[in-house]
Amino acid sequence: MKFYSVDRKVNKFNDYVRGELKRNHISQSDAAYRLGIPQSGLSNRLSGKVEWTMREVFMLADIININLEEIGG
Repeated sequence: MKFYSVDRKVNKFNDYVRGELKRNHISQSDAAYRLGIPQSGLSNRLSGKVEWTMREVFMLADIININLEEIGG
């Protein structure tokens, strides 16, 4: 059950990021470039195939101007 809870939070984060990228008119390619990863790497993270690093999460929060506490629930 513990892993299910983690998966749900990761999915919630990924969905939130997708929405914020769209709302801010930032392409996955642009966001990936700013993160220093290939676009396919960002796509893999957003689909849950690859785990985010803490550095990437904080950088992404800055890029799309989100407060991580808002989606922490």
